[in-house]
Amino acid sequence: MTPLEIKKEYKKLGLNQTSIAKSLGVTQPYISQIINGIRKTSRVRQAISEILGIPVGELWPDGDNNKNKSSITITEFITDVNKKIFNERG
Repeated sequence: MTPLEIKKEYKKLGLNQTSIAKSLGVTQPYISQIINGIRKTSRVRQAISEILGIPVGELWPDGDNNKNKSSITITEFITDVNKKIFNERG
């Protein structure tokens, strides 16, 4: 669904981003980022899905609903980059 379609769904239920945020213990800007696909936190996506009664995959069909479970830390990223640089130098 597009962010506008998601908005229509929560408006139908008499909700807004602030009320959703409060119920989940996060901020309204965080909810906006989730709805607009900027953040892809699976826990919050799942909670919004349950609130709206719409499957996560239908709300966000990008197939990236578990991204945070497999992401690497910045330290791991820097370590990998350094290894590649030093391996190239020989």
